[in-house]
Amino acid sequence: MADPARDWTLSQLADLGHLSERHMTRLFREHAGLSVIAYVNLMRVTLARDILTQSRLDMETVAERAGFSSPRHLRRIWAQHNTLPPSHYRTSDQRN
Repeated sequence: MADPARDWTLSQLADLGHLSERHMTRLFREHAGLSVIAYVNLMRVTLARDILTQSRLDMETVAERAGFSSPRHLRRIWAQHNTLPPSHYRTSDQRN
């Protein structure tokens, strides 16, 4: 996905593929093994992880740049994919 931080809608994604929303949803789950929303969230968590490891930005900025509505939303989705919280993902010299 070229821009996981963008506020994508299912309709926009289906239009990009010249598919109906229903058909796109079915094909996506069949080929990717997860829903479109789950995939977008996974890409956003990956982007957030990259931002955390490469910067000292606060969690609000990280969440915003990764496409989450708030740091709380980032932490909730993050917990579905990681055992440690985002704050523990930074290298030790970035935590202070």
